[in-house]
Amino acid sequence: MTAALGGRGHVSVASYYRKTLITGEVPTVQDKQTVEAAVRAVPGVQGVVNELAVMPESSTLQRSNDAFITSKVRSRMVGTNGVPAGSIKLVTERGTVYLMGRLTAQELAAATEVARETDGVQRVVRLVDLIADP
Repeated sequence: MTAALGGRGHVSVASYYRKTLITGEVPTVQDKQTVEAAVRAVPGVQGVVNELAVMPESSTLQRSNDAFITSKVRSRMVGTNGVPAGSIKLVTERGTVYLMGRLTAQELAAATEVARETDGVQRVVRLVDLIADP
């Protein structure tokens, strides 16, 4: 995606059930809009959440820390009753954990709590479709 920006910025795109999350850093508001327009133009994309920050690129250390946070949250979810870890896509950017998937209200509450209680998590954003309890 940074190719569209001439190599400027750090952009990550994650998709789950046709919802698309854009995270990372770009140098200008125009770049943020350009990336979003490119993602919206992809066939099958039904919704876009643009969480790009207009700021300097994150460091390798920050990205490594985010990957570590994701692995800690994932490990805790696997070990928690009532959290269908395999049904949840996790993305972490600058300490913010994004939960994506299709969950019941109970599953979402449990997953949110696990993420919030994980060391290093600053914020949890839920991009989840709620489904009826089975």
